[in-house]
Formats: sequence, C-alpha cells, structure tokens
Amino acid sequence: MNRVLGLMLKFFVTLAIPGAILGLSLSFESVRASETCSAIDHTARLGAPRDQGDSGWCYAHVAADLLTAHTGQRISAVDLAIQYSTASRRELRQSPASPLRDFLLSPEQERRFWEGRDQEFQSFRPRQYLSGQGLVSLGGSEDSAIAIGQWRGLCRESDLPEREVGDTGLRAFRELRQRLRRNEVRTLLELGSRRIGECELSPGDPTASRTANLNEFAQIMTGGLREQVIQYADRKCGERLRIEPPVLPQATVLAESAEELEKRLRLGQLRAGQVRAELQARIDAGLSAGRPVAISYSAYDVMTPDDDARHADHASVISARRMRAGRCEYFVRNSWGQDCSAYRPQFRSRCESARGGVWVSLDQLPSLYGVIDLPGAAPSARSPSP
Repeated sequence: MNRVLGLMLKFFVTLAIPGAILGLSLSFESVRASETCSAIDHTARLGAPRDQGDSGWCYAHVAADLLTAHTGQRISAVDLAIQYSTASRRELRQSPASPLRDFLLSPEQERRFWEGRDQEFQSFRPRQYLSGQGLVSLGGSEDSAIAIGQWRGLCRESDLPEREVGDTGLRAFRELRQRLRRNEVRTLLELGSRRIGECELSPGDPTASRTANLNEFAQIMTGGLREQVIQYADRKCGERLRIEPPVLPQATVLAESAEELEKRLRLGQLRAGQVRAELQARIDAGLSAGRPVAISYSAYDVMTPDDDARHADHASVISARRMRAGRCEYFVRNSWGQDCSAYRPQFRSRCESARGGVWVSLDQLPSLYGVIDLPGAAPSARSPSP
C-alpha cells in the first residue's frame, strides 16, 4: 500500500469487474462448508506477497496469484497487465480456433472487456500513456487477464518482476516519454501507427486540422507504442509457459460494481443476505476443492478512504479460512505488499504482514459483489517455483 492508493483506486474502479451474472443457487456441499468453517489454508501456494505499487493493476496481480496456484509457477503480474492492455481483436480472430479465443470474443467479453478497455484508453492524453496516469493506472478484469495470459503464453515472475514498474511507468520507456515531452507532435507522427485494433485511421497529418480529435492522437500513440511494449515483454519473458488444456475462469457476479450493488440493494432487486450466501458458497466451494479464489469488492470495506469517494472497486484473493471466536473468517490476500497501516484500525491486529493480507468475516465485506474461480486440477500444496 502506498501514498497514492486512493488515486490509483479511482482508475481501476470501472474495470475490475469479472465474469457473467449467474443465478442464485447454493449447493449442499457449499452450505455445509460454510456452516462448519473447517480450517483451510492455500496461502503458501501463492508465494511471497505481491505489491502493485503505484499501478492500478490489482486485477493483474490477482490473476497472477490464481494462475500461480494453478501452475505451481510464480506468474508475472506485470506481463499479464501488458498483455491485457495490448490485446488485439484482429489477432484473436486470425488465430486458430480455441476455447480461449471463443471466450475472449464472446458477446459478454465484447461488452465488458473490449469496449470498456478501449473507452478507458481514450480518456488519457497521448503523452500520459505509460506514465503515472497512463497504462500503469488502468484497471481491468481478472477473468479477461487470465484468458489473455494463457492465449499469449504465461511469463514467469523471475523474468518480468514487479520491480519493472516505477512511479512513472515502465522504466524501459523513460527515454521515449522524455522525447514525447520535448516535442509531442513530432513524436506522435514519428512513432504513430496508422492502425490500432481494427480502426484504420485517415491518411495524412492528423495535426493539419485544428479540430483534430485528441482521441485520434491517443489511438495513434497507443498503436505506436503497442508493438514496442509487446516486444519488450517478449524479450524479457523468453519461452512462455503454456497450460494444456487451457483453463477458463468461472465467475459469479451479482453487480457490475460496488456502487451498482448498493443501488440494487436499495431498490430491493437484491437482498444482502442472499448475495452474501451465494458468494460465500462459491468461496467455500473453491477453497474446499483445493484452490484460492478471487473476490471483487470495495477496498474501503477494509481501508480508510483518503478522500470523499464512497467506492473503490478492488480485487483480492481469498486463500484461507478459519474459525475464530465463533466466527468464520477468511484471509484476504492483497497486492499491497506487507504494509498493515493501510487497513482500518479494527483490522490491523488481524493483518499478517508476512503473508500480505488480513483476516475478515464476510459480513465485514458488505460491498462484496463477485467471485472468480479457476477450476481444474490443482498441483500439490507447496510454494510456487520461481
């Protein structure tokens, strides 16, 4: 956790939204697990605590944790964020048919991932791309990141570690940013690509008209940097890890954000007890099956807001469960490093800095609105390989 988390949370508020909305149904096994609250702990399988620093990449760190538990290899969150940010519909459609391609090109992913990501990209000025207010501040969805990572191939943390991200973005592009500041228009034209995704931009100098759309500048800059970012990651990662057969994330999402959950509860479209029971059943089913799960909620449930914002959509991993003083508690593994000071005072005594998280009961996460599970055979319980 760091001094700019409040600002960072604002950027990933709109896109940390996993999966499709499923029906409210409880399995007998899940209900029984919730009632007994038997002790389960998969935290060691995630390795050392992760730290997203000044980035908005909570979604990528959560995706990396789930993939790490699944593969037994420590997966790079930085690479997952790069692959998420640079994924191309055109390349997907031209690739061989596969479950991952079908998943990523589904109508649900089109609405929630592609449209949402493109819209957020266009909200940034070109010179901010890959800066503290650019790529590293963009949020995302965990299930999309998991699928895209497998489609491109996974990168090991040892090859592209978290320290590659600095306060102003990817350090490898510091010189590029400096050039951009010195002469923005010249650099745009020099580095600009005439194509981003499937959009063919008009030929000619986009600066010729005084009414040129700045979003078009952003598209040109994004296109120009895209190949460089991908090449940078590929050089660092080397031979990528493949999961065969690929594993598709499963999601239960009862609202599109913490704010929407609050609205639906207020309108009577959902009942708080029903929401909690459904999501707790999904959490317990995953833990009982031998794997951690991801959750979507407002970070302000556990941390003190540092501004007037009411919601800060966030993603974390639940990796353990225990009974304590007659209450079932869950270990929320965060991507805030080993800092316990970010949590509200009532949670700090239950923070375990060495493991990077805090114990909470689910009634202390009133904004919980989604769970993502990565089904499939899990490796034996052990710390991941580097």
